[in-house]
Amino acid sequence: MTAIPFNSDFRVYTDRGQCNRFDVSYMADEELLVVSTTDLLRSRGPGGYDQEHRDFLEPLQGATLLLKRTPDLGPGWWRVTHVETYDELRPDHQNPRGA
Repeated sequence: MTAIPFNSDFRVYTDRGQCNRFDVSYMADEELLVVSTTDLLRSRGPGGYDQEHRDFLEPLQGATLLLKRTPDLGPGWWRVTHVETYDELRPDHQNPRGA
């Protein structure tokens, strides 16, 4: 796996159902969540995420995100602080299997 340099202030929302599924608090002021983008997208339920979330998350499917909640964020909101991905998911990688 490779860590992708990540300097963004992108925020991801999780509703109460997602927080229960990932065993994290919806209301906590400080917490960490490690989750795959695939699981995060699938967990959203009917209607899924809005376009802004999909534009950020879908290209990273299969990657693992480190999300951090801090006191400046509202309930259910997380700041993406780290993205870890397999080399074959990186856009600059030549995948010999053609996948």
